[in-house]
Amino acid sequence: HMGGTVGSYSLMEGNEFGHNGGVGYLPAWSAGAFKIVANHYTLVQGNYVHDSIGHGMWVDINNYDVVLEDNVTSDNDGDGIKYEISYDAVIRRNTGLGNYHRDGKNWMWGSFVLVQNSEGCEVYGNQIELGAEGNGINIPDQDRDYNGKAMVGIDNVIHRNWITHREGTGRNGYQNPDNTFDLNVYVTPEAYGG
Repeated sequence: HMGGTVGSYSLMEGNEFGHNGGVGYLPAWSAGAFKIVANHYTLVQGNYVHDSIGHGMWVDINNYDVVLEDNVTSDNDGDGIKYEISYDAVIRRNTGLGNYHRDGKNWMWGSFVLVQNSEGCEVYGNQIELGAEGNGINIPDQDRDYNGKAMVGIDNVIHRNWITHREGTGRNGYQNPDNTFDLNVYVTPEAYGG
């Protein structure tokens, strides 16, 4: 597990993060491939993140203007890309395969992209393939705050993503209606055998 904190104008490019999180950290709290905290103007590009116990790429707490592009996340025990209590991300042209919570938790958890209590994010051009478990793109809006300021999942735009649900299960969506899902393609198995 790699962590980065408090920085500006950072670049994380062309790395492989695999089989992380196996030293006893709690997957829902701090385990996974990597976690970035309190960074501004950060580019995460062209990385391969796979087979971690916990989330794949996790950007958490007071980040601004982060771009996550052209990455592949696969078979992580959690969200593939998690952008949490932060602002103004661009999440584009990433590929996600088989990311979900192995312990059976679902709701919106175990998404390829989870924009959690964050605002002003744009998510587009991503290719997502889900198996029997896992979710596509979700925006939970919980009762959370950071330094006394309410952190809400609003003003996010999710568009032009290709989401394949191989088994016909999984969720895509939001809690707060102040978000936009537009021009996404959802592929599901034929339900009625016609």
